[in-house]
Amino acid sequence: MFGRHVAGDAELVNDFPHTLMSEAPLEDGNALPDERLKVLFAYCHPTLVLETRVALTLGMLGGLTNDQIAGALRVPPAIVAERLAGARAKIKKAGIPFGVPRDGSLPERLADVLATVYLIFNEAYAGDGQLAAEAIRLGRMLAELLPDESEVHGLLALILLNDGRRTSRYRHGELVLLDDEERTLWDRERVAEGEQHLARARALYGHGAYVLRAEIASVHMAEPVDWPELVALYTELARLVPSGAVELNRAIAVAEVAGPEPALVIVERIEFEPSELDHYCSLHSTRADLLRRLGRTIDARYAYGRALQLTRSEPERRFLKRRIAELPPPAAADCEAFWDNALDRIKAAAEADEIEDAEAPAEDARAQRRRLPADAPDPAAHLEHVQPQLAKRERPPHGADH
Repeated sequence: MFGRHVAGDAELVNDFPHTLMSEAPLEDGNALPDERLKVLFAYCHPTLVLETRVALTLGMLGGLTNDQIAGALRVPPAIVAERLAGARAKIKKAGIPFGVPRDGSLPERLADVLATVYLIFNEAYAGDGQLAAEAIRLGRMLAELLPDESEVHGLLALILLNDGRRTSRYRHGELVLLDDEERTLWDRERVAEGEQHLARARALYGHGAYVLRAEIASVHMAEPVDWPELVALYTELARLVPSGAVELNRAIAVAEVAGPEPALVIVERIEFEPSELDHYCSLHSTRADLLRRLGRTIDARYAYGRALQLTRSEPERRFLKRRIAELPPPAAADCEAFWDNALDRIKAAAEADEIEDAEAPAEDARAQRRRLPADAPDPAAHLEHVQPQLAKRERPPHGADH
């Protein structure tokens, strides 16, 4: 209900116009949905940071308490309270208006609102049904009140299509890849609703980022998957919103079309360029999987170890540990290739000024070792497997000059 709010923020609520305090749900004929939209635009004002917008929206429009918001966003309740107090002061000081922009600023302001709802759903993706329900409710409200905005329908389609797979993404607590999901577990009504909103976005000639993401989600759920179409969609999305995350997903699609080698080139370019993915588990797990497919098991083991270090999800940790356990023991050629590749990476890092003293090989090696995950296997642990083979390779042939 609209009237429910974050505990401890009655002072903030009392600063709002009385008409914004309606208890009526959106579906009621007596509801004031236009007022809710005005409040949503105020909470998503660009002067407020994204995390604060999310907390305000969840609390004031979603009715979540501070503790519930903190649990959903995985931050201490004190941080939530601090963000809300700061927002209260900023709203008063800046005189943020409650209303839907009617001038040329609407597209930019709407983008702020959609980004907030999108982040709420992203936080829900790992399994928080309450947050997912809030994102869907907000998306439906926006679609009802702004029916001619293609990006609104695109975002709602994206949320519904992904949420329709919620019950199939985990099996007995274990992570299930999309290809292995039990499609009979999908929420067909939710998926159908998502496709309807995607069709509406197409009818509005929508080509924005959320429409493209919804198109991508729809193609991923088709059987069989049209991988060349996904490469094209990700390429267009990368043009609209250049980011490491989009490039990473494009690499996964490229691997299905052209094989793991060209995909690995894309992934390693992301890894060596400054990006928001430096501490992103999926970057390293994707690289590990491509290396595994190329037979570079030692490189794959280190990359899986790095991903394992970064993830907060227990199902993901178990999945990555299974992947590591499934890797075969390294052969001599694998070790040789691993160290050749490590030297190449040291040189590349030095050229990119990631290692300060490129003239000191020993220091370079130590720096490169520090870049590996703390729980990565010690390179020396592989020697017992390969020393006999290396000895044979180094032994001169019979009768050769010594």
